[in-house]
Amino acid sequence: MKAGLLAALAMVGAIWSSPISPGVQRLGEKAIAPELHHRADEISVLTYNVEALPWPIKSGRGEDLARIAERLRMLRQAGVAPHIVVLQEAFTEDARAIGRLAGYRYQAFGPAAEASRTDMPLPADFVAKRSWYLGERSAPVLSSGLAIFSDFPILATRSAAFAACAGLDCGANKGVLVATVKAPGMAEPIEIATTHLNCRKSSMTSPQRNLTAYRAQLDAVDRLIGGTKHVRLFAGDFNVHSIGRLEALQAHGRRWNMAPATAMGVVRKPAMFCGQGRGECGLDLPIASNLPLAHATDWQFFAGTDATAIRPVRRLPLFGREADGTMLSDHIGYSVVYRVSERS
Repeated sequence: MKAGLLAALAMVGAIWSSPISPGVQRLGEKAIAPELHHRADEISVLTYNVEALPWPIKSGRGEDLARIAERLRMLRQAGVAPHIVVLQEAFTEDARAIGRLAGYRYQAFGPAAEASRTDMPLPADFVAKRSWYLGERSAPVLSSGLAIFSDFPILATRSAAFAACAGLDCGANKGVLVATVKAPGMAEPIEIATTHLNCRKSSMTSPQRNLTAYRAQLDAVDRLIGGTKHVRLFAGDFNVHSIGRLEALQAHGRRWNMAPATAMGVVRKPAMFCGQGRGECGLDLPIASNLPLAHATDWQFFAGTDATAIRPVRRLPLFGREADGTMLSDHIGYSVVYRVSERS
């Protein structure tokens, strides 16, 4: 057990290329990266699309999902686990068990397969051209695949399944999940939201059709998270992948009064972004020049209140490429550390 813990911490420590400073805490012969430690006024949120698609779509995912849970559990043993974990594509029982196995006391899950989809107007032409072949006229067979695990008490949850979907995405009851948590030392609760928006090419539909669904899904998000007075953190798989989708997401972000903390591209292509040039993030959250922002898929947004300020201070990629070159998912799992303070 100790050897496994040391191996996991060595992997996480290797993510950063900077030399170990004299102040780094050590466990045995392995260093725990200083970025992993949290101050009392910090909250960390991990977002991760775990690719837990069921058979016959995907098979053999149980071992990788168990390794994800084990790594989070080992980070917990070292006292450096993220406070909040949000998952997408957690369709299987192995994926839903990650929170319990990793030691998170509080759990919430998104719309189930049988949950009613939100009733909202859609273009008549979009509805008329729904395809039986792609499953657009059938009831979903999968849940939303959304999960939130928390070290902090979950006071309430709410969720909604999207009325709009395009192509093969209609097989899952995609939507948005919100959990209200009570963080220690904070005078007001925090709302944690996650979503997984309609795919682009993988939906097997035209760009215009899946963009229409994408925009309608963002409209549905407006209804669930817009106007709240609490501190908000919104993390998930936003499936941008195009300029049109990026423009839609940015417009809705302004409508939510939320700023992007950072975004991550798929697999080996990181695209870091934060603060929209307003100086909202530290030097640990650079904007990369090697990937257009429109290719980023996994995002985190944040918003404070009149009484509480919140800002991102560190980005921690906890799940990426393994030492043997493999990955535990087709996405990168990364945590953003936020610092919270009372406004004077």
